[in-house]
Amino acid sequence: MKYHGSEKNRAIKVIEDQMLPLSIHTEDKEQWLGDGVYLYEEKFYAYRWIEKMHQSNIRKEEYDSGIQVLEKFMVLGVKIEYDKDREYRMSNPEHYITFCNIADAIKKKK
Repeated sequence: MKYHGSEKNRAIKVIEDQMLPLSIHTEDKEQWLGDGVYLYEEKFYAYRWIEKMHQSNIRKEEYDSGIQVLEKFMVLGVKIEYDKDREYRMSNPEHYITFCNIADAIKKKK
């Protein structure tokens, strides 16, 4: 089981369609590691993600601070079949080193 944090309306559509759409980079919404599907092995991290998004939306004044995180977001438990060779895992040392190198290169450009 993997876990995915999502805005509630999008999560409900995922449940109805039984399909998890790709998160796509746009001018308005950057994707952390590029286009793809973001899943966590630990439910805690999916909840952490929705809490960060909730706080970000409050800072951007997209909605009132009185709104509770679970009114706007959900965490889905996902059973998924996929090609393991296409999985990017921060627990994989090679992937982590690549991520750090890219992050360093981006920081130098700023």
